[in-house]
Amino acid sequence: QAAGLDVELNITNITQSFDLQLRIGFLLGLIIASPIWIWQLLAFIVPALRTIERRYVFGFIGAAVPLFVIGCATGWFVLPRIIRLFVGFAPEGFTAFLGATDYWDFSLKLVFAVGVAYVLPVVVVFLNLAGVISGKAILKGWRWAVLTATLFGAFVTPAGEVLSMFIIA
Repeated sequence: QAAGLDVELNITNITQSFDLQLRIGFLLGLIIASPIWIWQLLAFIVPALRTIERRYVFGFIGAAVPLFVIGCATGWFVLPRIIRLFVGFAPEGFTAFLGATDYWDFSLKLVFAVGVAYVLPVVVVFLNLAGVISGKAILKGWRWAVLTATLFGAFVTPAGEVLSMFIIA
């Protein structure tokens, strides 16, 4: 019972607990090994770059990684409130039985989507410096940017709930 709501995580088929442990283990392995594979990727790409390009790459990585981590932390912070909101729609006397895999997928998608949303400004600056889009075009198209951010929030939000969409947007 969480916050006055009856909620239980359930294993709904024979192999689901094993599958869930594999998914969690794979994600943890990917996260724990990320400094190594990011370093290997950079070691492959950086020698082909000029000095100014190297500064940009390290600057963007230096900005994007903390923003992504902060975004994921924000998603993790918002996650219980969103789950409480959705489970709160269960009628009186009902118990919400949440499938463990569904809960895991929802949680992972939400945390990842908020992390990516925090990195989007860095991507826009990168596109500006790369000459793909100019600063004037960014300022001129702010309405389109708001629409795009809202649509992005709508598409990546794990549930069709407006509050989550606006938090991500």
